[in-house]
Order: sequence, then structure tokens, then C-alpha cells
Amino acid sequence: MDATQPHAHGCEWYRSGVRITVDGVWVHRTAQALTYPVQLMLALFELPGGWRGGEDLPTTATIHEARPRADG
Repeated sequence: MDATQPHAHGCEWYRSGVRITVDGVWVHRTAQALTYPVQLMLALFELPGGWRGGEDLPTTATIHEARPRADG
């Protein structure tokens, strides 16, 4: 994922766990059931094979929008 470009991050909470999406694509799922208030936190990391050099690394990020969604 190119962190210099905008992306849509999403989390869907279910009784059976949490599903995480990036740009509408399911990227991770956990079976941990959350029965307490939660918060969304985003962080930027360089993964193995993705290092582009320190001068290319974004040191800040801009959140353009965050929307809670309650279904059902």
C-alpha cells in the first residue's frame, strides 16, 4: 500500500470478532469478541521489502474523514 496516497480504512465489529478493510478489501479478521467501547487508531509502518529510503518516508498523515457507522 502506498501511504502517500489516500486510502479508506474500515473496521466492522461483530459478536464473533472484527473484520478490517482497506479500500473495501478485507485484509484481516480477528476472532476476539469485543463487548466494550473501542477506538480506531491508525499507524504507518514500513514492511519488509517495502523500504524506500528515509527521504521518501511520510512523516505525517492526514485523516480526511472518519465516520462511525451503526448497522442494524
